Amino acid sequence: MSLFFKPQSTYSHIRLSKSVLFTGIIFLLLLFSSMTSAYASEETLTASHLPPSDSSFSQGSTNVVGDVLYLYAPPGDGITVSDIVVRQSGSAADSDISLLRLIRDINGNGAYDLGLDEILASTTTAGGIASFPGLNLLVSPDTTETVLIAFDISASASTSASIQSNLIYASGDILTVAPDTVADFGTLTGATISIAASADTLTVSHVPPSDAPVSQETTAAVTDSVRLAAGPGNGVTVTA
Repeated sequence: MSLFFKPQSTYSHIRLSKSVLFTGIIFLLLLFSSMTSAYASEETLTASHLPPSDSSFSQGSTNVVGDVLYLYAPPGDGITVSDIVVRQSGSAADSDISLLRLIRDINGNGAYDLGLDEILASTTTAGGIASFPGLNLLVSPDTTETVLIAFDISASASTSASIQSNLIYASGDILTVAPDTVADFGTLTGATISIAASADTLTVSHVPPSDAPVSQETTAAVTDSVRLAAGPGNGVTVTA
């Protein structure tokens, strides 16, 4: 008994094999493409600054801008800034600063605009250091985010003190979410803010004694009781 295979059967088998091979190649290409897109590209954040002029602010002043940071992400998929550390290098003590804030300057004018700009985070300083972990500030591709470093000065701050911010690259004061990195920015030193005495107000009131007769030749008779009160600040000196 002999077997006979028709030619068209062989051709059908070849066509089927080619179809399976083509489908497999397409699948591998799609798999490779999805695996490639799952990994973000490594990009580098550029940090720079333009501090305002050195100036003097009174006790109790709020949202005093000490430096203006510019954070730039190149074209790509954007960069997320995860942490920022601000170092207070002036002579002011921790108690002289009520709060230190990072503010997203929406219109990029280098000043805090109430109702427009976004306060990213607020904290106090400990040993002159203010840490902002978990910031998660997204810098979009080919975009610069402007961030203000702002201080609230205590109402009882020492008038002989100064405030100045510092960010140091070598200390890792700006961090990004991997795989992105930060370009070496050296040290970013803010303006020197001198603390001046606030314009305190003296409040004067009185409590007169009850009416009463006074004998002749009486000395040190009290005719009125004046009360002088100074609000929070550095006190009020009565000169006359």
